[in-house]
Formats: sequence, structure tokens, C-alpha cells
Amino acid sequence: RFSLMHRVLAAVVEHNAFITFITGTIIVNSLLMVAEVHYEAIDGAPTSFFIISDLICTGIFTIELSARIGAERKRFALGGNRIWNLFDLVLVLVSWLEVAITQMT
Repeated sequence: RFSLMHRVLAAVVEHNAFITFITGTIIVNSLLMVAEVHYEAIDGAPTSFFIISDLICTGIFTIELSARIGAERKRFALGGNRIWNLFDLVLVLVSWLEVAITQMT
């Protein structure tokens, strides 16, 4: 009933190593955001380090979100985690908006 790609995505997103990697990325991204706010409060301008790290984290979160959508299909929008999934989707979209705004300035 499910395609090979669906089964592979489901196995990946449910694997402990994947969950640990994404959790670690969330923690690192949070720490980088704190450091960036502190740095910009002192210096007033973002550095390329923060711009690139934000782009990398946003890319990782986009891949994770895409994999979960592929694995969960309808359950992503209709299942028990739909509120968290919507929240995650909004966060990723806002992150891409921030990347776009940063690139325009």
C-alpha cells in the first residue's frame, strides 16, 4: 500500500539518530540565535558566520519537515500531532522569510 520511499522516510524520521540530530540542531540553533542577538547588540550588524549558520539550520529544518510530511502524509495535517506540525511548518516558513529579508538588506 505504501511506496518504498514512504517506508524509507518513515523509518528515517522515526529513527533515534535522526531525532537526536534534529534535537541537537534545535539546541545549537537556539544558542546561535542568542549569540547573534548579543553580538548585534554590541556591534550592530550580523556577520557572515551568523547568516551562513542560520541558512544551514533552516535548510536542515526544511529537510526534516519535508521528510516528516513525506512519511506522515495525511497524518501530518490531520493526525494527533497536527498542531505541532502546523507550528513547525510556520516556524520553517518564517525562517525562510527571515533568510530572504536578510539577503535583501
